[in-house]
Order: sequence, then C-alpha cells, then structure tokens
Amino acid sequence: GFVLPFQPRSFRDAGSYVQHMSQAVRGFVAVAGKEGHLLQMALSQIGKSLRLPFGVNPAARPGYYHGNPCTFIADGDEAPWPSTCGWLDYELEVAVLITRPVSREATAAEVAAALGGFVLINDFSARDVQADELVSVGFGFVKCKAAATAMGLDVVSSDELWAPGDRGSLFEGRGLRVEVKVNGEAWRGAGGEQS
Repeated sequence: GFVLPFQPRSFRDAGSYVQHMSQAVRGFVAVAGKEGHLLQMALSQIGKSLRLPFGVNPAARPGYYHGNPCTFIADGDEAPWPSTCGWLDYELEVAVLITRPVSREATAAEVAAALGGFVLINDFSARDVQADELVSVGFGFVKCKAAATAMGLDVVSSDELWAPGDRGSLFEGRGLRVEVKVNGEAWRGAGGEQS
C-alpha cells in the first residue's frame, strides 16, 4: 500500500462555505426522500424554522464534526465500503494542517503561525446511513463518516498556497485546480470541468 505523509493526531471537518452548505441541504433532502425519511424530517421540524447553521456566516464559528484520525488512508489505497452502506459518496476537500498547539484565546497572528500547510483529503460518506442518522437519531455525523478519509501524498506549505490577506479566492476555484481519480480514472475537478 501507500504511505501517508504523516499520521494525524486529531481530525475536525468543518462546514464553513455558504454555497457548500446550501448545496448540502438540498442534497440531504433528496437523499432523505430516496431513503423514505421525508415525513420524519418534516415532523422533526415542527416548531422550528428551517435555516442554515450559524457556521455558514464567515464571521461565525463554523460547525464541525470530530472525525477519527485512525481511519485515514493514503492516496491510491482502496477505500473500504461499509457493509451497512448502499450509497458511498466522497467530497474533495482542502485540509488545513495545524502543526503546533493553539489556545482557544489565540490571536490571529498565533493561529497563522500554527498553520503548517495544506493537504487534499477525500471525506467518504455513507449517504443512506447519514439520512437515517440525522433524521431518526439526530446525533449528527457518527456512523456515516466512520469508514475512511483519504489523504493526498503531497503537503503544500502555507507560504506556497496561502498569503495573508487572501479572502478565499484560492478556494473558490480561481486559483487551485484539483482532480479526483476513481479506480484510476480522472473524474470532474473543481468547478465541474472534466480533468
């Protein structure tokens, strides 16, 4: 097999981009309908107003789940398919590496000094299991995200990829071109163009 460039000690996956969060809500409704959970979802919202989480506000604290750092696999390794899963999906993401301790009261300069670089990851999700978890149990991402997370082999330093004052243009498809290979075949890259 392949070797990870490093072994993560902790893993948090955050949702902080408005476009991604709104697409995720629409996608979840479609999955919930396919899995027969629309009635449960509607009943669970009685008395609540449907809204995006506070985390989509760039100034807010983004919502995240704690992933399992022991389930990382290297680029090129075969991703496990959970026996309870009928629909395995992936999301190509840019991971920020925090390489030194940062306190909860850290300044922006202390946080910037702790950024060790970036690496691409693929977050695998059992979408049918996710629909059942979120609608019937309500705990959030637990079993649906437990199979694996793939990590690219190349770590890029903060200096190579990010500059102070960058407002995110790099991650809006204008400055970073990526691709995913499934069984050796290049699938669509960032922005939807064929790689």
